[in-house]
Parts: sequence; C-alpha cells; structure tokens
Amino acid sequence: MRRKSEAEKIYNEYVEKNIKNNCDENNYKDPDVDFCVCRKPIIFIDNNNKDEVKIRMASDGWCGIKKIRKFCKKNITDDYRILREGKFKVLSWPIQSLSINQKRGFVSVFDDRLDLTLMDIQDFYNCIEGKKFSVEIVNQIKERCVMCDVFLNEPTLMWLCSFKNFDDFITSENLKVFVKQQENEKYKYKADSWIGDSKEKREAFTQEYYDELLERARQWKFDEEENGDFYK
Repeated sequence: MRRKSEAEKIYNEYVEKNIKNNCDENNYKDPDVDFCVCRKPIIFIDNNNKDEVKIRMASDGWCGIKKIRKFCKKNITDDYRILREGKFKVLSWPIQSLSINQKRGFVSVFDDRLDLTLMDIQDFYNCIEGKKFSVEIVNQIKERCVMCDVFLNEPTLMWLCSFKNFDDFITSENLKVFVKQQENEKYKYKADSWIGDSKEKREAFTQEYYDELLERARQWKFDEEENGDFYK
C-alpha cells in the first residue's frame, strides 16, 4: 500500500496533466488514488491499549468533473484548477465497499454537497460525545445521520473516532474553509448549509452552491498563501 506522500505526488501529476489537456473527456485521469494511514481511536470505542488501526484512504475532489462541466460559467479548465490544484491535503476519506466519498455523491443523499456532508458528520459527533459504544447510541446515529451506515462501517468508524470531537476533525483535516467559526460557544466550528436549506429539506447540487464552492476554494488558496502553516 502506498504512503500518503506517494499518493500526493500521483495526485499532483494527474491534476497537472488534466489541466494541460484542458480537462478533455477522452484524456481525463482521476487524480484520486488510495494510500494508507495508521490511526488510534481515542473516543467512543474502548481502546485502553491505545492500539493503532491501519486504514485505507483516498483523496476526494471538492466536486466531480461532471459537476464542473455542468455548472462552469466560463472556462472549465480554470474552474478545475481552482477546485483541484494543490488540494490533495483538503479532502480524504476511508475507502471500503461504501464510503463517505461514494455515498455523499448519491443524488438521493447529498448530491456531492460538502456542506451537508459535514453537517451529517457533526451530528455523528454530537451523538457520540462523552459516550461509549452501545446499541442505544447506534440507534441514535441511525435516527440522526443520513450516512449512518457509512459512519458505522468499521474503517470509517475507527477513523472518525481518532479525533477528539468535531472541532478536532475540522482542524486536523484542513476543513476550516467549509464551516462557520463561532464566538463564545462550546465548539469553535459549526457546519451549516451554504444555500439556506437543511439536511431534512435539502436541495440538490445547484448553481448557487457551485458558485459558493468556487469562492471557498479561492479563500482556501488565499489563506494558505497568507499563512503558510494554516493548513499544515
């Protein structure tokens, strides 16, 4: 299994090739490849021995190339560059038969929307806060989380439980640009809808959402350039 640094190198090479080829459909290469990390569950799951778990991961695009082609207003390659170039460190998920990456893309689930995905992950952390694994908590997760089957799948569960809470997850995974920063609240970060809907009454991936995604990608780049260690 390749290391994360090797996967990042492949990702960057493929993204640059896609840009060079102007995102031509016949020559497009998916830059997301798998790699391995070792994580130590520290909440929810009993792990008194502090054992590490080896987890297969893969990077993920802020949105798929088909969405870029559909919603781009000017130049597809320019939008692709904004959303993909240098973004390996921003999104990655455990991969298995059903992953966050796969399920968030289903039209019937979140249609590739990151804001709703993070709201669902936030609800997962709210369910397990201060708790230990039990049937009662599993049932709560099933009631409150759209992607409950993914969250309870062993690799993703182990990975999510390797963060202290939602704030730690957001900070560690370089996701600050996707969430709202709060003042004088228990937690610093809060996930919410970018276009004013809710998880329960959600819209599909819209032009309004796509435009906001581009703006956040530009902001991420600005923050990285202004403060080099912000996304380390």
